[in-house]
Amino acid sequence: MRKLFALVPLIFLSLSSLCLAQDTTKKPETSLMTYKFRVARPTDNPKEVLKFYRDGLGLEVLTSFDHLDYQGQILGRKGSQYHLEFLHQPGRKFGKASTQNNLLVFYMPEAEWKSAVERMQKHGYKPVKSYNPYWDERGKTFEDIDGYRVVLEPRSSPHFRVTRSTDNFEEVIKFYRDGLGLDVLMGGKHEKYEGAALGRKGAQFELEFEHVEGETVGKAPTHENLLVFFIPDKAEWQSAVERMKKHGYQPVEAENPWGNIDGKTFEDVDGYRVVLKNVSWGSSPAEDKPEAVLPKVLLDTKFTSPLSAGWYWIRENPKAWKVKNGKLMLQSAPGYVYVEYNNATNVLLRKAPVTSRVLILEVFLENQPKLLFEHAALYWYYDEDNYVGILKEQMREDIKLRMMSEKDAKALFLGEPTYAAEGVWLRLVIKGDKARGYYRQTDKDEWRVMGEIKLPAKGEPKVGLNAGGGSENSDRWASFSHFRILEQDEK
Repeated sequence: MRKLFALVPLIFLSLSSLCLAQDTTKKPETSLMTYKFRVARPTDNPKEVLKFYRDGLGLEVLTSFDHLDYQGQILGRKGSQYHLEFLHQPGRKFGKASTQNNLLVFYMPEAEWKSAVERMQKHGYKPVKSYNPYWDERGKTFEDIDGYRVVLEPRSSPHFRVTRSTDNFEEVIKFYRDGLGLDVLMGGKHEKYEGAALGRKGAQFELEFEHVEGETVGKAPTHENLLVFFIPDKAEWQSAVERMKKHGYQPVEAENPWGNIDGKTFEDVDGYRVVLKNVSWGSSPAEDKPEAVLPKVLLDTKFTSPLSAGWYWIRENPKAWKVKNGKLMLQSAPGYVYVEYNNATNVLLRKAPVTSRVLILEVFLENQPKLLFEHAALYWYYDEDNYVGILKEQMREDIKLRMMSEKDAKALFLGEPTYAAEGVWLRLVIKGDKARGYYRQTDKDEWRVMGEIKLPAKGEPKVGLNAGGGSENSDRWASFSHFRILEQDEK
């Protein structure tokens, strides 16, 4: 299998011909172009897209994921500085590329280029006429099922370039040059085309933006078209975020909750987004590691009857709970801790420890809900209108894990993976004013991130457990065991 990562040629005339005011801010010593880099976009056709980039282009599938109600594939080369992500969300339509000038350009030595072109054609992908005639003169262009294009061009130095058109050339250059701190490597005009290549000399990849006189390409088709930089050093990540803010670019809420976890998302004038992640490179969103658990355990509960000191009930129904072999069993009774209902029985609470450190709540839950909205949950709880929870709940078609918060009786949900197994570990990490949710099937599995939510209130929080949404005299019980509270130093 031939390597396809290769160097992109510089299309335009010279840096001096690019008529843009240069940013005089001191460039960071460490460029974003030295970090791991992900090009991510959504697709309505995951199987066909996978065949195009894996079979036709010859990239390796580094991993697949099914996470936060998203499914996807990560492709590239092990050890490479960059990789590609193709994201699919069942039931949602993302549409086609907004322009034929949305390109991934691979440059490679001529022998590899010939082999790569033959490989594409062998798998049924024929060259198409390029939007910009330049590419027809230099290489071969191929189009995937979504209308996004790949250019293969012979070049002695391996490199990779992400190219797209813009209606707002100067504003886009400022965003990536001034805000992100990239260098303008080359730019200028050629016939009706104006463009610039940005990056850092010696890096494996570059960004290119092009404006075509008299043509309009519009905005990004979705907010899931992302460039992601993985910046593991905390100080360097903070510096990159502050640079964006200094130049007037404020973080936006990521549409995919993964972007909000250990990261900040920024949007350029065209609606394309850049994510700065304060994590090491991982093959998939689900592999970003949570905080390591310190050995200090504040509470490790083996449930007893009567319950140990500190626990208390809201609306106790003694007939609908019991303890068996150290497990707390809650009957799936009617009622909900939700918005206007606030009628759940057997809501078990205790005061949360007072500490300036990070708190971690963990519990192992076993249940098999059957009725619509029947559930069991772990809570960080202020009152019935202000809390954060992770629920295992029967939805219309499947059982799902749902992270939610309620603030002043207004609910917010995120992270809803389908989950069929009876048992699941739930975890809430409380850090500053945010709660982050995790789950895993067994204690030998890695924790998988569900999402991150801002805490809905201040004051005296409690931790809690509950099961609800069932029927009178239900024969279904939710079992809670291995309930723990831990603390650790903040990173």
